[in-house]
Amino acid sequence: MKKRILIFALLAAVAMLAGSCRPADGADDGSTAAPPETVTFTRGDSGGYVIVTGADATAREREAAAMLADAFRLRLDAEPELVTDSTAAVSHEIVVGRTARGDGGLFDSSAHRNDDWYVGLKDGKIYILGGSDTAVYNAAEAFVSKYLASAHDGLTVSADDALGYSRSYPISSVTLNGAAAIDMADKVGTVEAGKLGDLVIWDAPDLDYICYRFGSNLAKKVIKRGRVM
Repeated sequence: MKKRILIFALLAAVAMLAGSCRPADGADDGSTAAPPETVTFTRGDSGGYVIVTGADATAREREAAAMLADAFRLRLDAEPELVTDSTAAVSHEIVVGRTARGDGGLFDSSAHRNDDWYVGLKDGKIYILGGSDTAVYNAAEAFVSKYLASAHDGLTVSADDALGYSRSYPISSVTLNGAAAIDMADKVGTVEAGKLGDLVIWDAPDLDYICYRFGSNLAKKVIKRGRVM
């Protein structure tokens, strides 16, 4: 088992090294890729900063916008204006949820589940998007946690720093994907015929409950090799 893990780690390191040596898409060898787009917020400067919600935004989306405004006020002593998408666009905007501003082509709701969210930068706008209004709120929380929680004198957001998440991702990471990483996906990782009956039954109504109570012991039943422990 240790050999398998070591071999996998070495292969992953080689792949990462090889990827870092390839030229950027559309660039010839020896050329330099264009720097990523950035937006900078300066401490104490609120000029031209707005947080945009849709004219028919849900209460949860409006809560997300208000939370962002509070975070800017607390961390950067800034007062971004809360507006709807009926107002004229300005240079620096944070677009929250579904609006007439669109999604910058960054998030295709038809290809995402309701619990998926995305934070990205394009054409001077920061888009905070989700497959549902709760996902939009989760995206706003992620933006605050990654950027504003550690901001002091200012904040620069890069197009290379896009965030995206599905609440089902950590589950698959520690089950099927984790098993595949050590070449055991044919034995464990999912509940299906022919695999070892190793699983934990959690006392939780949904995945949100698990994510927000990570430190709690929610295990109701443990089954090892098909036997209840």
